[in-house]
Amino acid sequence: MFRCTLDGNIEMRPAAERWAERFYPVIDANRAHLLPWMPWAKDATLASTREYYRSSMQRLAADNGFDALIFVEGRPAGSIGFHYVNWHDAVTSIGYWLAAPYVGRGIMTRCCRKMVAHALGYWRLNRVEIRCAVENHRSRAIPRRLGFTEEGILRRAMRLSTGHVDVALYGLLAGEWSASGAK
Repeated sequence: MFRCTLDGNIEMRPAAERWAERFYPVIDANRAHLLPWMPWAKDATLASTREYYRSSMQRLAADNGFDALIFVEGRPAGSIGFHYVNWHDAVTSIGYWLAAPYVGRGIMTRCCRKMVAHALGYWRLNRVEIRCAVENHRSRAIPRRLGFTEEGILRRAMRLSTGHVDVALYGLLAGEWSASGAK
């Protein structure tokens, strides 16, 4: 099962229902920070957080992606996950969020690097995608730092609290990852 420690103080663990009681207060306290890019934050409750983690465990059991909870110095800090795994085409997609106190410290870039390595190395997939709202500059910086290619803009492809927005599509192929030495 996926579990790893990065830099000694950052740990990722598979999402499980038992973590909802620790992570929901972080979501609740960061609702205003998350809401511009994460519409689910508006209506998040302890029960919906528990249910989402349960569905992540089901995806993991079905070998169809999973979410990893991010802990910094033992404290809940955010989440990153594979939305799905298309085994036929060898493709997955990554999404992530981080609580405000942890933004700008390189935490999500390191976590994302580990997830990409898992997808392209352990799972031996061919492609990883990341989609970000065009105006979400912090989120877009992560795939750029990791060597992803911006493949285009999907017009009005994401519905946020403000309405539909354009989305930048980033892709990284296994050969590009291996050649970059970014593992």
